[in-house]
Amino acid sequence: MPASKKLAIFDFDGTIYKYQSPDKFADFVARKGLRTFGLQIVCTVLDRYYKKYWVKHKKLKLAKIKGRPLEELRKKADQFINEFIVGNLIDIVDKELEKYILDPEFDVIIASAGYDIYLEKFARMREIPLFVATRVEIQNDSATGKWTGADCYDYQKVARIKEIVNLSEYDLPNSVCYSDSMSDKPIFDLVGNKFFVKKVGEEYVIKYI
Repeated sequence: MPASKKLAIFDFDGTIYKYQSPDKFADFVARKGLRTFGLQIVCTVLDRYYKKYWVKHKKLKLAKIKGRPLEELRKKADQFINEFIVGNLIDIVDKELEKYILDPEFDVIIASAGYDIYLEKFARMREIPLFVATRVEIQNDSATGKWTGADCYDYQKVARIKEIVNLSEYDLPNSVCYSDSMSDKPIFDLVGNKFFVKKVGEEYVIKYI
């Protein structure tokens, strides 16, 4: 019998949310101090002159949260969602997301290179049971300032999705994926219906590709 259930895969940063959340979260959580100041100087130099080193930039940003207790991170994640995320969702995409959340024929997955510590809360808030994200490493109930495993980016998104669902149980030709970046080609290639999110002037449009 052919699969009847379908997937709706959504990228988060630049797709559901207007901006890039990982660095914003790291900056939001970081304590002021000489170490944080030094890391920020290096990040600023990389951002200005060495754009190709964006992964190193992201790692340096995350290093700012080293030593922050897990319970404090969870509280900060709640604040981050309320203060930065909720008011900056892309309306046209958010309506599409809600449509698939309410459709019993679809299982929604958020697939993001953002951090699990706050994306889990966003997913729970929207009653989305499935998400994959870059995992903040926690040891002895405190952040190490690193992520654990690979960054949830590019082909790694597909690998993570395969960890939580059996793709053979889904009608993939009739499933959908939304993203603002062709770096998400691996998850676009999983489904038959691909939607590219693009900012045009001050507005956002969704283009079928």
